Amino acid sequence: MRRILFLLVLATAAAAEPYRFEPPAPTSATSVVLKVSTTWRDGCLPQSPTVTRNGKQVDVRWSTPLGFGCITVISPWRTEVPLGLFEPGAYEVTLRVDDAPGETTLAKKTLVVGEFAPSYQLVPPFASTRGGSQVAFRAPVLDFRCGVDAEVRVDGVLVPSSAFGCPVTAFLPAHAPGPVDVVIRYGGTTTTIRSTLRYIDPAAAPDPAVFERILVPIIFSGPGAFGSQWVTEGQIYNGGDFGFPWFPDVAKPACSGSCELEWRGLIPLSAFGSQPNGRILFVPRGFADQLAIGGVVRDVSREEISRGSELPIAREKDFRTEEIAFPNIPVDARYRLMLRIYDLEGVAQAATVTIYRGTPSSGPGISLPITTRLIPMSAPCTTTPCNSARPAYASVDISALIPASVPGPVTVIVSSPSSSAPAPMWALLSITNNTTQQVTTIRPQ
Repeated sequence: MRRILFLLVLATAAAAEPYRFEPPAPTSATSVVLKVSTTWRDGCLPQSPTVTRNGKQVDVRWSTPLGFGCITVISPWRTEVPLGLFEPGAYEVTLRVDDAPGETTLAKKTLVVGEFAPSYQLVPPFASTRGGSQVAFRAPVLDFRCGVDAEVRVDGVLVPSSAFGCPVTAFLPAHAPGPVDVVIRYGGTTTTIRSTLRYIDPAAAPDPAVFERILVPIIFSGPGAFGSQWVTEGQIYNGGDFGFPWFPDVAKPACSGSCELEWRGLIPLSAFGSQPNGRILFVPRGFADQLAIGGVVRDVSREEISRGSELPIAREKDFRTEEIAFPNIPVDARYRLMLRIYDLEGVAQAATVTIYRGTPSSGPGISLPITTRLIPMSAPCTTTPCNSARPAYASVDISALIPASVPGPVTVIVSSPSSSAPAPMWALLSITNNTTQQVTTIRPQ
């Protein structure tokens, strides 16, 4: 059992992304921070980072203590390094450690910085490497003359464009992935937009710097316990002033025909097909706030009793690397408790579930755990980046883990077994009446 636990913890540490930039999509007005969440080979952790810039090259260098006495055990290493402000452009960031054996290169990361408040809003702010994309360039204030000839150049190459209607629309050819500079000549004015338009490969894993992730935790129609017949009903509403592009390939709905979400338009959650373990929606950053998602989960075999319960939706900011706590959960033989755990990155890992009677306390009358379980999670990928719209997932029958002698309430805590590289997780707890099938959902607060 100890060996299985150790292997699961190692898998968790290997799966999570060890080096991240925050925010994931910085602009020239945003200070960038490098976040490290990984392990080091011994107890002498790298320290005293220095940041050196040379044009588009950025070097982050740590050092380890010179000497002996380091505990020879793999140790958690979590730190943050402020990198500061950058001009728009793409930068190669090299992470190194100077230690006794010599210099160690940890990773090379690409940091893309866009313009703050560019002269035009790009809709969408990306194009396909395959070509054939259309991008509209909208001025914040529509004060230019519609129909005036426009000229658009991408990386210095003239591309087809049209100014029919006020936005300038460019028809972009194939191009290598990455950020590009765009020059627009319109109405006698020439404007350069630096590193804000990105070419991305539709078949590749979605770039977290381009796409924000939103979790729909269940899309399901089918039988359940005690003769219940469950359905998920819901819609996505686009409250913005422009259409919503489903891109890249993994983001597209499963429906046949057109599933585009036009401005002020709706699309049913059922368009994504059956997703009993949840579905991740990839939304271009800056677009997510214009989407509203509403849904219910209900038992259609007992419609005269209940119209269903709200389907909670988890946005990227709702996922945590810290523990997730559900206090004051009632225990009653007439109800069943189900815990659902989701990993945003879609990688194979495990979660630790601990149940306390009442609330954990470090003072007098400490509450000892009723049980602690290591729960493996099913996942579409083993490492990041993951090219899938399915999250890593596990479900736990909490009722089965609580002895009949425990009257409740209980506190349920979900955490990562790895303190060095915890993956971002979210959880949902449901309480279902065995007779009426009425569901109460509890989300982390």
